[in-house]
Amino acid sequence: MTTATQLPAALAPWAAALSFLTPTLAIGLGPLVVRLDDVMGAHDFGSADDGHLDGYDGIAARGPIERLLTSEWLLADLLPMEFLRRASTGELLYLAPHRQGRASRGRVCALVDSGPAQLGAARLVQLAALIVLHRRAIAGGSELAVGVLGQESVGWLTGDLADVFTAWLGSRTALPPRPGDVASWDGGFEINDEQWILTSPELARMLPDRRRVLASTVAAWTADGAASVRVRFGGVNNDLRLPDHSVSIRALRGASFRRNATITIEAAKHSGLRFPLFASAERRLLARGGAAHQVVGMSIPPAAGGRGIRPRNYSFPGPVLAASFLGKRLVVVVAQGDALVVKVVGKPLGRVDEICVPFADVSLDAARVESLAALPMSALYFHAGGLLWECDGSWWLLGGPTGGSVERPVHRVMLAAIGVGRGLDQPRTAMQHADRLWIPGMPASKVIPRDAKVVFGPGDLVALSMNETDWTITSPMSSVDVTIAATARVVGVVMTKPLPSLLTVSASGRIKRLVGPAVSKTLTRLSGTDAAVALHPTLPLVAFQRASGTVEVSDLVSGEIIAVIRAGA
Repeated sequence: MTTATQLPAALAPWAAALSFLTPTLAIGLGPLVVRLDDVMGAHDFGSADDGHLDGYDGIAARGPIERLLTSEWLLADLLPMEFLRRASTGELLYLAPHRQGRASRGRVCALVDSGPAQLGAARLVQLAALIVLHRRAIAGGSELAVGVLGQESVGWLTGDLADVFTAWLGSRTALPPRPGDVASWDGGFEINDEQWILTSPELARMLPDRRRVLASTVAAWTADGAASVRVRFGGVNNDLRLPDHSVSIRALRGASFRRNATITIEAAKHSGLRFPLFASAERRLLARGGAAHQVVGMSIPPAAGGRGIRPRNYSFPGPVLAASFLGKRLVVVVAQGDALVVKVVGKPLGRVDEICVPFADVSLDAARVESLAALPMSALYFHAGGLLWECDGSWWLLGGPTGGSVERPVHRVMLAAIGVGRGLDQPRTAMQHADRLWIPGMPASKVIPRDAKVVFGPGDLVALSMNETDWTITSPMSSVDVTIAATARVVGVVMTKPLPSLLTVSASGRIKRLVGPAVSKTLTRLSGTDAAVALHPTLPLVAFQRASGTVEVSDLVSGEIIAVIRAGA
């Protein structure tokens, strides 16, 4: 049975790493994990190899005080108590550095001391440190490998996080390890591996030539047991508080480990969640917030391991009608005054942030704009220097080539369908031309009537139909035929094995099915209500909002629930 781990927003970046723990331990261990992340990142010996600093790249949840956002300093000046609250809960925001020439990384390898000196509280530190290193590995596109000092014959512990931690927890050595035990692992490292040692202060002093050595020992006791630990890293001592004694004991006995956990995260306070939308090839989800001018954005972790979700609220000066993550930036169309304006959060995207289009130029008025602001947002596609946007059944190119003029034009485009392409500025399109559709990449000999229905899928897949019941899913190499119910509607194309399938919804909106040559099944978890589903354009991910307001993200192929996102109170 799948269970859920509900974490406060401050621990959202750690959701995937903490999801194999019970909620009590995940929340109790969270502050120790966050503090250790600061300690272990303060002396990042690998930064010199990660490329030269080249400005900043977005916003991060952690960083040195000199990179704190100016807006946070303003908050400190105007609302000092709120600033202190955010600082204590890890909610402050920092500029994220951008580096050029980032070197390729290997695994993150941790050698752990399972000797007598590292029993009890020190083992809890190791648990938190391994969670930090797991997230570090995933962020670098690699994996965590754990080796037990004195047990090199067992080899590296890798794979599922819960399995790695269960094996680590069961490791014991009767004698404390010596420098020779560390040296015996040297032949097992690959050339780009990042090497860490988690051990006692005694062994750490014997390893002066080793760089990433984290040493821990008990610093303070109470009647119930250890209350805090002293952690030494990079020549600096830090005293860190331990979780409640009963929580620690259950963790060290393995009673708080579990598998098949789903990640549940609270969005930022005072936000709602409405109308989820996968609007690009990015593994990111958008949704409307509690008000028309608010957008909530979040990254979706991989199905097995990966970084957690940190929902972020974006506020704009007017109702948002369309939005997409384009690369590492959020681009939105906002109604402001009597015109549509484009706002870009993150790196500039050409000159799209100069676009300003009067309502009348896209056949809108104030009343219609107000009603659109209460409906799901539409997606945006970057094309020819402008943005392709669909409104009330018509496609518009906002901006585009202007011959150097600052004023941005608007053009109506005869589009029948659009999909995510291989590049940011290369969407897949089905254009209406005379009595036929023109689809780039489709053989010239294949004549597609103008009134054909087109749905783009992952990669080169495209689904075509003349009657919306009999469909053909084609690719450059093959094609398959799929017949759906006469009253059903196609939501999108899903890459299932061995052949692709169609995600369909009934006329009432209550029945969702996956239909294809090799599969035909009702998606019971998504069915039963008329709530719309959002299908990722390139991945078998679907987002679905329940009556309670929570948004579930699941994998249509495996059936796994990847995340549950719940709006804050």
